[in-house]
Amino acid sequence: MLSHLGHTLVMLSDQYNYTGHKGCRVRRPGASQGNTCGACNKPVDDNGTLCWDCIREQHGLRDLLSRLTSAVIGAETGGKKPLRVVIRPGEVGRGRSTVWDTPSGEASNIPRMLREAGTRQTAFTDGAGTRTRGGDVPSVRVDYRSASRMRVLETALAGLARDMTRVTSTVPSSWTWGGIARWVDANMASARLLESAPAHLAALRAAVLAAEAHVDRPPTRRYLGPCDTGGCGGEYLAAPDAVEAVCQVCGGRVVVSARRDELLDRAREMWLTAVDIERLTAELGERVPDSTVDSWRRRGQIPFLAGDPARYLLGDVLGRLEARKRRAS
Repeated sequence: MLSHLGHTLVMLSDQYNYTGHKGCRVRRPGASQGNTCGACNKPVDDNGTLCWDCIREQHGLRDLLSRLTSAVIGAETGGKKPLRVVIRPGEVGRGRSTVWDTPSGEASNIPRMLREAGTRQTAFTDGAGTRTRGGDVPSVRVDYRSASRMRVLETALAGLARDMTRVTSTVPSSWTWGGIARWVDANMASARLLESAPAHLAALRAAVLAAEAHVDRPPTRRYLGPCDTGGCGGEYLAAPDAVEAVCQVCGGRVVVSARRDELLDRAREMWLTAVDIERLTAELGERVPDSTVDSWRRRGQIPFLAGDPARYLLGDVLGRLEARKRRAS
C-alpha cells in the first residue's frame, strides 16, 4: 500500500511540477566549461548543476534530507527505539520532539509530527506535546497549518523523486520519507546532474525550514500567577532563568523568587481556571492536570464558580489532591 508521499508522487508523475517544467533532463557531457552552481553560483568543474557544497553543507540537499527524516541517513537503529527530532539546537525554542508528538512506538520525524498535529488540530506549545485540555475549551489554538506544511513537503520531495526515477531508472525500496531520503542520498551523484536540481533544492529548503519553524516549540515560560494590578487581567510570565517576571498586558514586573514565595503563602486562597491551576501547580512543584480539575468538578468533588471558563479555589483542588494521595498510600 502506498504511503501519503507515494500517492503524492503518483499524482505528480504525469503533471507539470512546481518549477513549470515537464519531464527532466540531465546536463550533457562537455557542457561543464564555465559552469556555475545553479544555487550559489560557485564554479563547478564537472557537469553538475549543483556544487558539492550545496549537497554536503548546512542547508544542502543531504543535510535537508537528514533533518527531514530525523537523521535517518546513516542513523539506522536496531530494536524499537524511536528516532527523535532535534531542531537547530541552541537557538530560540525547545527544538525537541516528545513522546506525545507521535503515536506510541512510532519514530518521530517532522512529517509524522505535522500529520499528528493536523489530525489532532492542536498547535505546538511550550508544554509537552500537542494536546487539548479536558472540558469544553481547548487550551491551545486550533492549528490548521500543519496539513498545509505537510502538502508542501510532500510536493517538494515527490518532485525530486519523480525526476530521479526517470534519470536513474531505479525506485526507492519503500515510498516513505526515510526510504526516499536514503535512495536519493545513494544516488546523489545523479541528483546533482539534473537540470532541475537547483529548483528542487530551493523548494525543499523552503519547505523544510518552514516545517521546522512550525513544529519547533517556543521557549518555555514560567507562569507566576495573575497580575496584581486591578483590572489588568494579565499574567506574570518569566523565562526559565529570568530574575523578573513581566505581566503580558500592563508590563508590570515582579521579582521571580519573591513572587514564588508569595504564591506559596497565598495560593490556597486564589480562584483560578483549570488551565491556570495546572500551570501554577507545575511551577509550585506538583502539576495537577486541567483535565483532572474539570473531572472533579463534573463529579461534584470540588466546588466552583460558574463562568466561561469556571474558576476553582486552589485550596480545594490541593485538598482533593492530598486526600487522593492519602487513599493511595
